[in-house]
Amino acid sequence: MQNFIFRVDSSRQIGTGHVFRSLNLAEMLKKLCLNIQIIWISKLHDGNLTNLVKSRHPEFTYIDLDIDSNHNINSDTSTWLGGSVESEVDIIVFNLIKLKIQRISAIIIDHYAIDKKWEISLRKSLDRSRIIISKMVVIDDLVDRVHSCEILTDQTYRSKNEKDIYHKKQVVQDSTKCLIGCEYVLLNSKFYETRNKKIKIQNECNKSKLKVNYKNKVNKVNKNKKINVNISFGGSDIYNLTKNVVSTLLPIFKNSEQFRFSILLGGLYKITDKMELQEILSDVYNFRIMQNLNFDEICDLLLDTDVCIGAGGVSLYERCCLGIPSIIINLADNQLYNAINLNKVGAIMYIGNFTNWDKLKLIDLLNEFGKDSKSLQKMSDICLKLVDGKGCERVAKEILFND
Repeated sequence: MQNFIFRVDSSRQIGTGHVFRSLNLAEMLKKLCLNIQIIWISKLHDGNLTNLVKSRHPEFTYIDLDIDSNHNINSDTSTWLGGSVESEVDIIVFNLIKLKIQRISAIIIDHYAIDKKWEISLRKSLDRSRIIISKMVVIDDLVDRVHSCEILTDQTYRSKNEKDIYHKKQVVQDSTKCLIGCEYVLLNSKFYETRNKKIKIQNECNKSKLKVNYKNKVNKVNKNKKINVNISFGGSDIYNLTKNVVSTLLPIFKNSEQFRFSILLGGLYKITDKMELQEILSDVYNFRIMQNLNFDEICDLLLDTDVCIGAGGVSLYERCCLGIPSIIINLADNQLYNAINLNKVGAIMYIGNFTNWDKLKLIDLLNEFGKDSKSLQKMSDICLKLVDGKGCERVAKEILFND
């Protein structure tokens, strides 16, 4: 039995992307190697997804860490550990001894507050306890902390000159293998399957010179093409950009015959905010609110989406994989680099961050798409080339088979 440990957190402040991409990797490891045990370690921050993970994977082994009562987390990522390194390492090793773990194939870390100090401290503590660890794997995209690991993977779109940025900035050892770029995006395998379905249907439609309609496969050409817009700002949307965007669009697009808007709310979206949304949309028929969708339902929704208004996190890559152009408003500073680069290559349209975004540009872009949707198709083609949906498999194989 091979043991793989994941150290990852989620909360209203941290968001949900770290958990979902780590979960995607854990599922791929289990798919490629049957005889493994996943040990999932998380802190119980406010709004954590631990119970969701447990409901999906009761076969995992869980180590739940309590938060230090004197330690509050905020927008500063260095506070996100929720306690001291020393106390956390002691609790983790104590639980591993209790579980009678003698050998660990890999410890996989997806956490902006963890760096070399935590990694070395855990290695030393494991060594003192005579627990053998083969490798540490870090999932990161900030390039702002020094790491001690055998593998580092960063899904950020980077130019050829920046592929070796972690070594150039000396934040990893010379021996660390870095997997950099969109080819290593950690997506659920469902997106790869849905992508292939979309491309197959699209090819069929191109042959018959008919307009694409993914649920019904094909329709006759419609000169007044309806534009399906998805609005989604992640699992928590702590700044309530959803309401802000909807309020901006309503005066122009309320009950429009051409534009249809689906509003996908995350599981941590506040109930009071949802009630306010429902109230302002009570007499609007072309805006609909959706929440708690499963993967199949999300994929069906995205297959019928022409453009998405959303944030620059993990969901951006999901949309790229399906060839869906995005209008991006960043929720965090760490999303800026990626947004600017993807905007340059024509995969997305970046209109600002959550404190200062261009409302007029958002309206202008949608109106332009309504008049001529060819630019959307061009962006869709670029997105499909950037993210092929096989990143999880590539990273999992590196962890399992390459020493």
